[in-house]
Parts: sequence; C-alpha cells; structure tokens
Amino acid sequence: MFFPSIASLLRISTQPLRMTPHVTGNILKMDTTEGRHAFSLYPRSVIDKTELSVVSNKLNDMTIQITVDGMIWQKHEYKAVKNALFSYDLTHLPKGRIVLEAFMDGKSAFKGRINKR
Repeated sequence: MFFPSIASLLRISTQPLRMTPHVTGNILKMDTTEGRHAFSLYPRSVIDKTELSVVSNKLNDMTIQITVDGMIWQKHEYKAVKNALFSYDLTHLPKGRIVLEAFMDGKSAFKGRINKR
C-alpha cells in the first residue's frame, strides 16, 4: 500500500533555508524575513464543505479565490494570518472541478483542485 509523504501532503517548499550568522558568530539561525508557507486542503472530493489549513513562519495578508471554469465565485480576504484553519461552504457551487487558490501578500502561494460531486 502506498502512503504519500507528509511533505507532499502539506506541499512544503523544498527551497533551501537561508541561514544568517548570529551575533556571536558561532550559532546560525533561520532567516524569517522571507515567508514560508505550508497548505493542506481536505477533503478534495466534496459534496458541501472543505477545509484549508495554513501554517506560516510570519504574519501575512491572505486572499482566497474559489473559481469554477475560470470564473471567480468566492473571494475571501484575511489579515495577519500565521497558523489557521478555514472552512468553506461549497453547497451553492456547481458540480465539477473547483480551484481554490491562496495568495500570500499578493503572490500566489497555493493552488488546490477540488472535485464536487
């Protein structure tokens, strides 16, 4: 039986972390000036609801766009998001392929596809 890795489920960035010298010069610390984000969208085969989990290393403004066939059906804006769980009601959307895209500080950071039955 195949089980996907945690990194693939959360879509964690595989870019190397930047390290900067600490004041003493002996200890290295992570560069937190650049935002790192992890997203999880579950379930992806839905009838009515889905949840988006967001984990970040710093506060960001986030915009969520939910589109069907290239048309924006929902748009949600959030301020100062760091670690959060969001629930979305999709009952009024048509059946088929739905795309949920997350923008962090105006840049696309995640795009998840949902199949509505």
